[in-house]
Amino acid sequence: MGPVKLFPTADYTSKQPRDSIVPRVPCTGIFLGPSKSGKTVALISAILDQYRTASGESVFERIIVMSPSFEIDDAWKPVKHFIEHDMGVNTDREQVYFDKWDEGALRGIIEQQKRVTRKTKELGFKKLFQILIVIDDFADQPELHRRTGDGALDTLFIRGRHMQISTWVSSQKLRLISAAVRVNMQFMCVWRLRNQLELEAVLEELTALLPKKELQAIYEEAVREPYSFLFIHYLKPRSEMFYKRWEERFVIENGDDPEPSGGQAAGSRWPHPERPRQISEGSETSMRSFWRKRKRYMTTIYCDSRKRVAGDDASFEMDIGETIHLQTGAKLSILKFRVADAFLSTDRGQYLYWEDQALGTLNWATLPVGAYTGTRLASWISSNYAAATYVEATNEIQVASDGNRVILNDQQLRDRFPGTGSYPSGASPSKPFSINHLLGPSFIDGALQIFVFVTMNAYSELFLRCSTLANAAEIKGPLGQDILCKLIVDKGVGFIMQTRTDEGHYVRLHGPITLRTLRFRLTDVDGNVVNTRGTSVSFAIFLDHEQ
Repeated sequence: MGPVKLFPTADYTSKQPRDSIVPRVPCTGIFLGPSKSGKTVALISAILDQYRTASGESVFERIIVMSPSFEIDDAWKPVKHFIEHDMGVNTDREQVYFDKWDEGALRGIIEQQKRVTRKTKELGFKKLFQILIVIDDFADQPELHRRTGDGALDTLFIRGRHMQISTWVSSQKLRLISAAVRVNMQFMCVWRLRNQLELEAVLEELTALLPKKELQAIYEEAVREPYSFLFIHYLKPRSEMFYKRWEERFVIENGDDPEPSGGQAAGSRWPHPERPRQISEGSETSMRSFWRKRKRYMTTIYCDSRKRVAGDDASFEMDIGETIHLQTGAKLSILKFRVADAFLSTDRGQYLYWEDQALGTLNWATLPVGAYTGTRLASWISSNYAAATYVEATNEIQVASDGNRVILNDQQLRDRFPGTGSYPSGASPSKPFSINHLLGPSFIDGALQIFVFVTMNAYSELFLRCSTLANAAEIKGPLGQDILCKLIVDKGVGFIMQTRTDEGHYVRLHGPITLRTLRFRLTDVDGNVVNTRGTSVSFAIFLDHEQ
């Protein structure tokens, strides 16, 4: 037997929607959701916006609406105005609105459109005329949900495309719709369902395309926002099939449909190429282990605080432009992490604290904002506390001690002055905002209090954190569960600091996880957001995942 041979047929055209996401006409689809979920609003939007041509005219020559609420629901008024004024339909002579289910009228419309299409082809015209039939809010109509397969609705879904008829149905229950309709729909819009059985029915309809858990995660993300819906375009490859509304496409791992032998393009309902075969218990192959090697995929997300949608350069929110769904999780690493050192010595605190032991009082002086050297800091201490000298050879600051006054470190502050009344405004025992991060530890040696290791950097390290990934990341320890990368600060003000995740050191993310909007913070060791002074933070997130 040879391959299927294709014979030439006449080529016809028709007006098509300017929106590249929605299906081309003629098309059939279901809008599924409970009452007040937003189905009617989406229907109207599709008619008045999505299904217009690039020049702004409707792709349909006629729009027929069957809805019991058409005449009383003000939401339909723009559609009515569009039909009567923009399309120029005289509704006194031609009935296009129906507030009751009318099987006979539907069959009459089908026959009339069949004659129009046939005559158009006979006359040699290459442009065919499209009509749309919208059936809205007939959830309680038993004729709409007949399961015999011979109803007018079944005819529209099975053969309507041959007559250039598009049919859209809104319903509250997928289970009530006949199998003939469900099998022949080209798209479906699903809102948040309130009945678990209905949700299970929807997921079961789609399990030939993706695993159930992955479908559940996609659905939850799509309907997370009020009135949002999951849009499924069955005629697309799996990688382009799932959308959040008509705006954002879900990125599906290993989403391309297989190509059968012989070069025939695979349809979206082609059987999954890697799904284990069904075999009987008595089969010789029933004891074999059917498995597949997981394929690895690499995804890179470039982030820059200048492209943020909210926040500032050190605490910002990024919209990555499309939704990425990771069913099995991923290994995450940070590449090209770049931050300019715009930090001042006083960024973590400005207060020098000392105790007058004779009086038992806490005193302080405020270090002016700025970037300091050891010599400049010693000079300021001399002017505001006691004579001080910076020893460059040993990187020490030596401060004169009179045996009564002593400079306190943060722990001594908490121990000796636990009340907040002794501190400057805004400071406290737990957050004294001292300059001890510059001075470091000290000891008394005769008439000197010696600070043995001083540094003029406000920070010795910075941490890139992402709260969006905290629940999915395998990160432990007292510093928090949201740390993605650590940056050592050791070059000085004005230098560009760069780092990356060490080779082989990844953050493990547990799936399923859906990524779209990510929230980042650049913090010190205590989790406080730092001040980058208008300089940007940029990095690349590298995801190594399997399917």
